[in-house]
Amino acid sequence: MKERMPPLQGLYYFSTAAELKSFKLAADKLYVSAAAISQQIRVLEEFLDCALFIRRHRQVELTAEGQLLFEQTQRGFDHLRKGVQLINQDPNPNQLSISTLPSFAQHWLVPRIGDYRLQHPDLSLLLEPSNQLVNFQDSNVDLCIRYGLGDYKNLESRILMDEVVYPVCHPMYQSQHNIYRIQDLARAELIEDMWPDMDWNLWLYAHGRKKTQTTLKYDGSHFVLEGALSVQG
Repeated sequence: MKERMPPLQGLYYFSTAAELKSFKLAADKLYVSAAAISQQIRVLEEFLDCALFIRRHRQVELTAEGQLLFEQTQRGFDHLRKGVQLINQDPNPNQLSISTLPSFAQHWLVPRIGDYRLQHPDLSLLLEPSNQLVNFQDSNVDLCIRYGLGDYKNLESRILMDEVVYPVCHPMYQSQHNIYRIQDLARAELIEDMWPDMDWNLWLYAHGRKKTQTTLKYDGSHFVLEGALSVQG
């Protein structure tokens, strides 16, 4: 049995590639080349004298030895992250940082901030509009508000409120395309957001319908709202 440890960098590259099941995705996440990932893992396999991955087209699978090592490296790096977090305390303990959808911030959250500030005058507030989920380990964000079903890996989700979902458009668009019943939607340009869990397919399916036309997609619900206001669909 070997007593000395393999290089920590090789273990970290291996753990990342094992989690993502791809050398390329691991390289993108770590901002290195796929060749660097492959080289580090090859050195690790030589050190351990066993294969850790089964190389397949466009993805990799763990061997039995690889699965065992992955489980242990995950635990080890989790402990290291927690130790770093204990040392590197929040630099702004009196600041609440919230990442939220731009549309939610503009139309719901910002108009209510005044009341919140009156109740908590000693706490500063930072809003970070974003559509993407937040990596809490790599940011100072305290809360992340998103629209969806709440099924996000390695995150604790709590529902804030229910919502009634229904089609909307500019009155001019409704008049121009004569849209007054659900079947009339077949004549409409359907606008949807590429991020949230709700889309036209889900809404139409709930009403026994299918989407037959292409949709206009925007990266962000604030653009979707603007598109409807601009008589686009």
